[in-house]
Amino acid sequence: MYEDSPGVIPVYSFLVQYRCRKTKVYRQKQIKGAETIYVGFYQANEADMATALLYEVLNEKNAILSEKAFLAGTHDRVENTDDFYPQMTDSILYVSYPGTEKVYVIKDLKYGQPRSREEMFTVLKSSNKDLVEM
Repeated sequence: MYEDSPGVIPVYSFLVQYRCRKTKVYRQKQIKGAETIYVGFYQANEADMATALLYEVLNEKNAILSEKAFLAGTHDRVENTDDFYPQMTDSILYVSYPGTEKVYVIKDLKYGQPRSREEMFTVLKSSNKDLVEM
């Protein structure tokens, strides 16, 4: 009766493997202004209308300096990191996407007294007047 069917096990195995791949890993990009710090970019591997773009901050030995966090949501499947621009000014990491003006991530990498997002963006604007906070 079931001799010609492909079987439940291969189909189930495929579904398990597909669901276990939660994110697609992209290459790391060096942060402009920081020689030994990189940003890793990821996209959620979901079959959904919009998927999350995530990032994490790593050092040159791939040790995590900042856990994965939300960057932006998109309807597109992002195939590379060419449109991501991680930069650093005064220990403030910022990531712009899909160009150099639209800032999605602002993160203070200096340990000590935390600064507000508004204060950090003011510092960034003083060095680049074209930045727009998203």
